[in-house]
Amino acid sequence: MRYINFLLLLAIFSASVSAEPLPRFPPGAVWNQDVSAPALKHPDSDQLIDWLQTNGGWGTGLSSFQIDFSMTVLHADANTPTTTITGYPYDDYYSPDCDDIGSSFPLPAGGSIEGSDDYTCDNEGEDCHLLVVQGNTLFESYHTNLAGGGLESQCAVRWDLTRVYPPEGRGEQCTSVDAAGFPVTTMLFNADEIYNAMQTQGDLGHAIRFILPNASMKAYEYVHPATHAGDPQNTDTYAIPYGSRFRLKADFDIDGFTDNEAVRVILRSLTK
Repeated sequence: MRYINFLLLLAIFSASVSAEPLPRFPPGAVWNQDVSAPALKHPDSDQLIDWLQTNGGWGTGLSSFQIDFSMTVLHADANTPTTTITGYPYDDYYSPDCDDIGSSFPLPAGGSIEGSDDYTCDNEGEDCHLLVVQGNTLFESYHTNLAGGGLESQCAVRWDLTRVYPPEGRGEQCTSVDAAGFPVTTMLFNADEIYNAMQTQGDLGHAIRFILPNASMKAYEYVHPATHAGDPQNTDTYAIPYGSRFRLKADFDIDGFTDNEAVRVILRSLTK
């Protein structure tokens, strides 16, 4: 997939935060690929961006771009207790794309699901992602709630953090806890990661996951590294396919943010 240039306004709020390192795939993984070369630009880049700007922008307005920091990444060890995936009581479980019902899932003490303070969540009305790292395995779950002695989930997936997945990921048409078939955790970032990059005036070294409103997504269409398209929404020629990869324009004035090196880390990452 060639890449789509975009321009954005980004605000970073500083806070005193300490967190464990987030998991990453090996250096050869697609999420770590440098896409700064101008030759990679998609021939329809300008039309795709123009279409997006005239059809609701990034979801928060035409010129702003929002990343969701509500997901907690939990860390488990070999002694962490597990529970059993029981399925999703409100709809079908995403089988065979996701781990089998009855599979085990680690639950670190004191952990929580996205949007909750514990392992209970309104998984009928909210996304309720649960993200756990245990050694070299990443466990992710969507529509999650601990109830009745097991873990309700519409999709639970294990990712091998030592593996460089092929362009088709876990398989064509294979969904995950993300409608595009992506892993979620490995494209998040935290304050510690930004701080470390600030020390070398570097970048995060990996792609950043963000989402667009469903109404902006192309019906039935995805591009690698995505492997799946969510519910059909839009058949317009320049609606955005699932998995599209955006990058900041090379001529964006990063030097204009000299008063905030944290912002510059993010901007360098979005360019590269």
